[in-house]
Amino acid sequence: MPQAPSNLLILRLPSDCSRHMYTSILELVNIPLHDFLFAAHDVESHGAGSGGGMDQVAEWMQWRPDWEKESYTEHRDLVLMPVFALVFLSVRFLLDSFIFERLGKLFIFGFSGSCKKRLSETENDADYKTLGKFKESAWKFVYYSTAEVLAIAITYNEPWLTDTKQFWVGPNEQRWPDQKTKLKLKLFYAFTGGFYTYSIFALLFWETRRKDFGVSMSHHIATLFLILISYIARFPRAGSIILALHDASDVFLEIGKLTKYCGSEIVPSIAFVIFALSWVILRLIYFPFYIIWSTSYEVLQVLDKSTAQGPWLYYSLNSLLISLLVLHVYWWILIYRMIVKQVEARGKVSDDVRSDSNSDSDDDSAKETTTDQAAATGAEEEKGEEEEEQKVLDENVKTDIKGVQKWKTCSFKSFKDVDAHAYIPCLDNENYLNHLATRKHYEHRERHCPSEEDLLKCLVPLPAGYKPHIPWPASRNEVWYSNVPYDNLASYKADQNWVKKKSDKLEFPGGGTQFKNGVGQYIEYLERIWPEISWGKHTRVLLDVGCGVASFGGYLFDRNVLAMSFAPKDEHEAQVQMALERGIPAVSAVMGTQRLVFPSNVFDVVHCARCRVPWDADGGLLLLELNRILRPGGLFVWSATPVYQDDEISQKLWKDTIAVTESIAWKMLIRNSDSSTSIGAAIFQKPKDNKLYDSRKEESPPICHDNDNPDAAWYVRMTPCIHRIPTTAHSKWPAEWPMRLNNTPAWLSKSDKGLYGKTAPEDFEADALHWKQVVQKSYLGDLDIDWSTMRNIMDMKADYGGFAAALISQPVWVMNIVPINEPDTLPIIFDRGLIGMYHDWCEPHSTYPRSYDLLHANHLLGSISKTCKLENLLLEMDRILRPDGWAIFRDEVKVLNVVQEIVKSLHWDVKQMNTKKGEEILAVQKRFWRPHAST
Repeated sequence: MPQAPSNLLILRLPSDCSRHMYTSILELVNIPLHDFLFAAHDVESHGAGSGGGMDQVAEWMQWRPDWEKESYTEHRDLVLMPVFALVFLSVRFLLDSFIFERLGKLFIFGFSGSCKKRLSETENDADYKTLGKFKESAWKFVYYSTAEVLAIAITYNEPWLTDTKQFWVGPNEQRWPDQKTKLKLKLFYAFTGGFYTYSIFALLFWETRRKDFGVSMSHHIATLFLILISYIARFPRAGSIILALHDASDVFLEIGKLTKYCGSEIVPSIAFVIFALSWVILRLIYFPFYIIWSTSYEVLQVLDKSTAQGPWLYYSLNSLLISLLVLHVYWWILIYRMIVKQVEARGKVSDDVRSDSNSDSDDDSAKETTTDQAAATGAEEEKGEEEEEQKVLDENVKTDIKGVQKWKTCSFKSFKDVDAHAYIPCLDNENYLNHLATRKHYEHRERHCPSEEDLLKCLVPLPAGYKPHIPWPASRNEVWYSNVPYDNLASYKADQNWVKKKSDKLEFPGGGTQFKNGVGQYIEYLERIWPEISWGKHTRVLLDVGCGVASFGGYLFDRNVLAMSFAPKDEHEAQVQMALERGIPAVSAVMGTQRLVFPSNVFDVVHCARCRVPWDADGGLLLLELNRILRPGGLFVWSATPVYQDDEISQKLWKDTIAVTESIAWKMLIRNSDSSTSIGAAIFQKPKDNKLYDSRKEESPPICHDNDNPDAAWYVRMTPCIHRIPTTAHSKWPAEWPMRLNNTPAWLSKSDKGLYGKTAPEDFEADALHWKQVVQKSYLGDLDIDWSTMRNIMDMKADYGGFAAALISQPVWVMNIVPINEPDTLPIIFDRGLIGMYHDWCEPHSTYPRSYDLLHANHLLGSISKTCKLENLLLEMDRILRPDGWAIFRDEVKVLNVVQEIVKSLHWDVKQMNTKKGEEILAVQKRFWRPHAST
């Protein structure tokens, strides 16, 4: 058989194949049929021998396409579009399988750099969903960048690139529609038409279906019809420019999304800015004012109105172009709303305005190309005049009172993965979570609150059969199953004795992954191997990371240790809710990208028992966060498989984690394995001063900048640096418990002004005395509160913690909240041996419904009402307060008059209302009432 020259085109077809489609293709690319040889292939005679069985190719045709050759556009040219659609389908499949998959795994699960994944004991399913989105965006980037390059190459030297009148006249005497089209432009049209044909198929059967599925499908169909009609009507000159305008914006969109999936922050921000600018310039300015102007006005100079075809094409084409413009405006509104929300969020990533019907899907309106680039806009300007404050209060009061009788119970039909009775607004914000660009740093477990306007105005229902909770201390061992109706942990952790389901109760044997002989034995073991831990004396406040059902914290009460337990709301179903139902301090939180909501240098001990936190990842970023909140000289107790197992994976994790502890100058005090359980622990100590930091051979991680406030913790991203230890008395260990409760912190200076106008030490002492008197004379005596049923208490504006300190003799614990707009007294509260956290009461709390028996609000609502709606705050209090629980308000009379109206509409009982010196005390009790259900 003769060999074909390398520059020849060969087409080989089965003998029974229809030649019609190929005839059209050949004529499109200007290859005369008589010069092209179809080689028939007889399958039956294949391999029959050298004498016959296959027809040989009789002739080879050399073909050099003339890209500049012009010819009229014809209907049969469109046969290439489905061919290109099949090509796109095949190419994407190959790229997805062999290139995008590998690149995505490299960048998302990665090995180094900013894209490094935090390793954990179990893979996070969200990473695989992110991988799918990465491949989708990678494909779109390849197409749009290729199409844009082709569009520029084809139109660069054409006169109609800069002069829209040339769409309709030239060259020479040609006038539309009697204009010919160059071969290269014909093929480009077939290329883009094939892509949008493929895109309709992909949107239906391949890609993630989003909330704007209908809009996206309309866009693809309108674009495909534009391509078809403009080609048939001989509009490809204008069409090529339209395609170039649109592809340019999409290139930057996909760049931003790809780099966002990788974990980058700077590149997505830059890409978003370019994307937004290009959208406005190309799609909202150039497209309507140049292109549509030309297709609707300039074309009239050559339009033949005497025929029916001319006006029909004119109106059809322009109707589709205007429809496309309407879609551009719609999408720009989405982008603009997102930008505004980011600015209003003061630096937080705001909720996107789209939602997916499939969780975890991304947002083509540029949501995923954004990060925290929106600058903080600052708090509202304070109004110094008293009459101005009253005016604001009055306006909010009118809003709060209006319609308070219209409560309904939330049914949450639109929430796929949320039980209405366990709803946490800032952790179950599906509209936001569905559009997260990445989840590899557990961003989906962090707070993402709905805006004040989007906050649901309904009451969270009770679980079926809900009962008054079992009192402490019996609740440590058992709770009503109907109150926390989840039993997956009972089977999932059956071999570890976390929790057992028996009849109508959940029982807690005091076991755990690391507590093979019970948590009590484990607590004794830790003190035995390191007596200086001295439970209940030297060690008083402890942070338990990844707490499970918080049995560790529950049994530490026996040792006078107050443990703050936290865990994410994840596949370990309702573990924090179980802890709170048991009467153990706990909150839903995660070590992800943001700082924990605690001040620096406050916890005596941080404990991790198989907490599944990758301490070695990202340069030890999470250990650096523990270093921030751990008291100088404080201990980190780590009980996990890397400590006591010798397998390769465990030892690698141990080695990598030790490298981090050494880099931040932590000292390993002991590494021990308990022979009775084969469980071990390692105890590390944070430096007591800065000498060890300053003597490090390598300054990696570096010391934090002076402007990096270590106590800033509300929506503040973790920083990979070491905060210097204070050189004041603040770095000294407090007195042993219980003396530290009433001791004035040594670092409170007489030169500092306190909350009430005196010096800070004087104010502290006056506050302690005041609350002792109030609690003894009023709360424990006059109010009709059954204190035997009180266990979980929240002081919503804690000041110095005097209220919690006054209750120390009661079998209760108090979560002390310091609002972010109040003076920061939380370090003082921790120094006293109490626990607390920062919070903004303009947003819902991160706790579960029915978490607390008593809510105490001392002069909180008056200040909140100046910036937020009292109605929303009282709705939140209704959510987190248990039925039969109490709320005590102390505020100005004018404020509590409004509160009384709202709580009555909630069917709370007003138990007491006293007025003294302009201050009113309002005591109310929540009941079991729930209204009819509503979505």
